[in-house]
Amino acid sequence: MVNDGLSRYLDAFWNRVDAVLFILQSTAFFLRIAILITGDQDVRRSGDKALFQIQFDFQVFGLLCFILRSTELLNLHPAMGEVFLILREM
Repeated sequence: MVNDGLSRYLDAFWNRVDAVLFILQSTAFFLRIAILITGDQDVRRSGDKALFQIQFDFQVFGLLCFILRSTELLNLHPAMGEVFLILREM
């Protein structure tokens, strides 16, 4: 039953984008918390910058996903609706 609801939810493209956005931003958030807990706040002095870089990458990919998601707002304005249709078809 739960699988049916989840599969119906993920059938829509924007819902998949929302799910990926949530996963990316949540991962970036928890990695940032891990950086703060370990006390590795000054990454310039630390030798291991890998955790900070991974967190930053997740945050950037989440931002790109958010920009993709916000293109749906173009559909609200009548003049931009045609631009949105062209972008969506491309």
